[in-house]
Amino acid sequence: MPALLLFALGLSLTVAPLTATVLADADESDAGIASAINSAVARVAGLLGISVVGVVVAGMHGGAAKCAGGQLVGAPAPAAVRRG
Repeated sequence: MPALLLFALGLSLTVAPLTATVLADADESDAGIASAINSAVARVAGLLGISVVGVVVAGMHGGAAKCAGGQLVGAPAPAAVRRG
């Protein structure tokens, strides 16, 4: 949890000033496209970040995540459930 808080603090200190710098350097006629590119890059970076964190967490748990019923996630369903 402390690492996540440190990460969030770092993002809050860097993302807003970086966005302001990018948009300030764009010409007034290109401000819309600069904002759109900045937003698209932020979305893709967030998607990649979530994917990497998901892979790391799954690797830490060795794929042994269990659902509420106690069965391993991704494991085949019991025969009684498959038959209906």
